[in-house]
Order: sequence, then structure tokens, then C-alpha cells
Amino acid sequence: MNVYTEAGTPLTLADPPIGKGGEGAIYRIDGNPGRVAKIYLDPADAASRRDKIEAMASISDLFQENGPLETIAWPLGALYADPEAASFVGFGMRTVSTPITIDSLYEYPADPGANFSMLDKLCVIESVAALTDQAHKAGQVIGDYNDNNVAVLPGCRAALVDADSFHATIGGKTYPCAVCMPGYAAPEVLRNMHGFATYEDCTKETFTQKTDDWALAVHVFRTLFNGAHPYHCLPIPNANGSLPSVLPIDKRVERGETPFFTAVPGVKLPPFTPDVDMLPPYLRALFERAFVAGHADPSRRPSAAEWQQAIARYKGDVRQRCCNQAHWYWEQRPTCP
Repeated sequence: MNVYTEAGTPLTLADPPIGKGGEGAIYRIDGNPGRVAKIYLDPADAASRRDKIEAMASISDLFQENGPLETIAWPLGALYADPEAASFVGFGMRTVSTPITIDSLYEYPADPGANFSMLDKLCVIESVAALTDQAHKAGQVIGDYNDNNVAVLPGCRAALVDADSFHATIGGKTYPCAVCMPGYAAPEVLRNMHGFATYEDCTKETFTQKTDDWALAVHVFRTLFNGAHPYHCLPIPNANGSLPSVLPIDKRVERGETPFFTAVPGVKLPPFTPDVDMLPPYLRALFERAFVAGHADPSRRPSAAEWQQAIARYKGDVRQRCCNQAHWYWEQRPTCP
């Protein structure tokens, strides 16, 4: 398959694609080992994305020359079906090897293909926080900040993929994020979505850097708590033995019902999670700012830079004193949690 750059330069894409999703397929580019192309499957979908991708590509130098931003799969150049650049089909981006995504770190016991120690996990989530901070300093908002979009690279580093879904702002114009996975939308986003069928239809504010801070806090929490969401509740049986229905995570989020940090009637904590007291006070305080104070007031949420600093501090405060070498825990804990 041949495609063309905006300047009319032909590129040959190697069949078959190395990946395929609901939106598009990923191809290697012959003669460009460090680059791949994302080609949208639906021509109408591609046409609707053209302005956004071309705008994102116009600031691609920022994501090529800035080391901390190099693991964001930012569109580097728009691609077309013809040398006249009349028919937009996709974009080129840096190759990001994504053998696993961050949700693999949530499993306990660990998946054999992602056997990370807790210290390794801390290194990954510190990298996630640093990458988030750099994206924010570049004036961007991630938007749909779900676990499928956070890749784990060798050396316990992180990458952000599906950057074409970012809530991007270029030249004073915002190109909105149109999707969000359940569990990662901040409460103000959920409230503002009332009465709207899709994010594209919503006329109220949706994604901001503070909603990214919310989702980042969810990632940090899930990393430390065996994959549990901070609003994960299990219903307690009624006196007659009946069991109340399980509410969706987003409903709990909207209500502010986090059983780890507030009293939520009729529910209990998941049995597979450790106690929050396993953490030092400075980490517990950040979680309470994110999920309690920050529930009503987004400005109270810790920034990505604060999370990065706190995780770096925690890495220095954990010790390995357990028969399981994957277990690292706060040095002031008497036993492994």
C-alpha cells in the first residue's frame, strides 16, 4: 500500500498490518524503522479527523526534540491517499513498542509475562506521572486516560499511545477528546455529561488537566492496590440475606463513594486489597486530596509533578523484608502487608 506525505512524498506501507483496532490499522513504513503509520479504516471517520491530525502534526517538533515527550505517540505528519493531499487517510508516528499495558501491573499474583516487583511498579508509575507532567507543560490534555493507553516499555518506563484521541489544543483551538473509558472520567465530567449522548455532543466542559490528574491518581491507586479502583465497593448482604445490586464504578465516582477514604453505608472493601494504612501518611494525604477534597473541588487534586515527587520519595522508603522477593513495602510497617 502506498500513501503520501503532505509534501507529496510517497511512502510504502508493509502488509500485513502489525496491529488493528476498531479505528484503524498500524503498518510499518518501508525504509523508516523508527516510524509506523496509523491508517483509519472508515474514510468518513478519517475525513472527520483531518483538521485535528493536521493541527497536531504542525507542532510535532515539540514531541521529537523534547526527550521526556518522545514516548508519546504523537502524530508526526498527516498521510494521504494521493500526492495532492486531497484524501486524508491517517498519520505517521514514532514506533512505540508496547508488549504490555499498565493494567498488567495491576494483577496479583502477577501475570507470568509481566512479573514486576512492587519496586518495578513504582518505577513505572513514577514514569507515568513524569510523562503526564510533561504533556501538561506542553499545554496538552490527555483526556481518555485509560489503562489501554498507557504502555510499559523496557526499563520500567511508560509511553502514551492513541495520542490522536488527546484533548489537544493547538494555536488557541481545542480539538476535543470524544471518548472516555468507564472508571477514568472525573466526577465533573460525568456530571456535565448528563443529558448528552456522547462526548462529541456535550456542550459543557469535559476534559482538562485536572481531569487528567484525577485519572492519574486512579492509575497510582490501582498500581498500589492490586488493581482495585478507589471507588470499588462490594455490597454487604441485607438482613434477609438478599444482596443489593452492584453499582457501576462511574455511579460511585459521581456520588463520591470511595470506601477506602470515606464511610459508604452498605458496602465493604474488596478482600484482595491491602489496607490503606500500609502507605506512609504523605501518600494517603495525596489520595484523600484526589478522591475526597478533589471530588468537589478539582483544584485540590495533586498535580502530576506532586505524584512524581511523592512516588520518588516512596521508592526510597520501601524495603524488601519478605520471603517473596517481589514484595517491597513501607519501611515503617512491621510486616509485609
